[in-house]
Amino acid sequence: MSLRLIERSPTEVAGYYDTRYTEGSDHWTLGHDPMTREDIALIREHLRTGNALDVGCGKGRYARLLARSYRTVGIDISEVALRKARERANGTPNMFLLRADATQLPFSNETFDLVFDRGCLHHMHPEDHAAYAGEVQRILKRGGLYRLFAFTENYAPQGHFSTNTVHGHYNYFFSSHYIERLFGGFEVISSRKNSVHTVWHLLMRRPAI
Repeated sequence: MSLRLIERSPTEVAGYYDTRYTEGSDHWTLGHDPMTREDIALIREHLRTGNALDVGCGKGRYARLLARSYRTVGIDISEVALRKARERANGTPNMFLLRADATQLPFSNETFDLVFDRGCLHHMHPEDHAAYAGEVQRILKRGGLYRLFAFTENYAPQGHFSTNTVHGHYNYFFSSHYIERLFGGFEVISSRKNSVHTVWHLLMRRPAI
């Protein structure tokens, strides 16, 4: 089935990802990224316990890792992804799964000590970036950590934004200046790129004051 994501409504986005997970064409969930595992180890150096949110958790592979150290909530807009995550959770303690839109999170202010994003923001339409960043800042405790995995501008010869005609989803390619504008005031604890400089691995902290 060929499907392109054109609309930005939550219903359209959810339908697109439900189809991908149902067909088994969710290539982004295959395997584990060694640098992401390193990032989780770094997070544990700065945060021993607390509440964590995995934004766009998919089938829950990283939510399960986070739940070893934190009381973890995984959210995704795809109910099919969440169903598969529940199957794989197999009674994992300290892990909860919920369908939610990352631009309208159903949590109280300053609920989480950690917000973890492994590839959600870079597949959102740029018109939604400010709402997403505002929600991250709202739900993150003062002094809390934000981890972002996102495409860099080196991955984008065609410009900063595209609709992927092969996989059918949005792609956004981030410069450091754009990230600074989105998360103004956040302290950068660690900033790395992969070996070919196409992916950011960022760990930031919300100001304590």
